[in-house]
Amino acid sequence: MQIGDLLTLDFNEKYLLLNKVVLNKKNYYLAIGVTQDEKKVDMDDITFFEEIIEDNEIFVKEVFNEKLLEELSDKTMLENYKESKKIEKILKEYYGIKNND
Repeated sequence: MQIGDLLTLDFNEKYLLLNKVVLNKKNYYLAIGVTQDEKKVDMDDITFFEEIIEDNEIFVKEVFNEKLLEELSDKTMLENYKESKKIEKILKEYYGIKNND
C-alpha cells in the first residue's frame, strides 16, 4: 500500500490514504473517507488503518484503541508545513484525475 492509494473495503466503503506512520515495526495509514462516486472526501470520516500482511496478502484493520490512536495522531498530524503540503498535493492529484472524467 502507498500514500495516495484508494482502498475499497467491505460494503464498498472507500478511503484515500493520506499519510503513513511506522510504529513498533508496523505500518499504519491515516485515511479519509471518499464518497461512493469518488468525487468528494468526507472530512468527518478520518481514521487510521493498520496494514497486515498474511500469506503474501495485504489486509487492513481499522484502529480503535484510544492509546494507539493518540500515539498515531501525535506522529502523523501535520507536524510541519512540508507534510501538510504533501497531503494537499495528494488531494489535488486525486481530484485532478477525477475531474477529468
